[in-house]
Amino acid sequence: MSLKLHFPEDGWEVVSKTWSAWWAGELERALVVLECSEPQDKATPHYASTFLGNYGSKAQADKLIELFTPGLEATHYLGDAFPRFWPNFGPGIVATCAGAHLRAVEDTTWFSPGFAGEIADLTIDSQARDEW
Repeated sequence: MSLKLHFPEDGWEVVSKTWSAWWAGELERALVVLECSEPQDKATPHYASTFLGNYGSKAQADKLIELFTPGLEATHYLGDAFPRFWPNFGPGIVATCAGAHLRAVEDTTWFSPGFAGEIADLTIDSQARDEW
């Protein structure tokens, strides 16, 4: 699948240099991040729910890509903005890598402890996952 983005050909090179300079404290100006979305027919909204948990743990990646592609393609990335995707699981998603339980419900995600013990005994596993 090929995205049709409103983003310049040299955009990644420019954005990479600009954001790297900003993170290093070397950019002598403020970042300017502007995103403008084209209006769409209200009967066929281009904005998929930002809470990825709404789609469940069995959601197929290609189907999710189909949902989010129209929004990416309807957006003009101006200034220092760049095309990006935010899965929006919430800050607790990192805790799931240390054993916390994830429960995704409509428009939010809940986390509960999954480990009882000393903090020094925690291990991080990037493959950790629950059934939603």
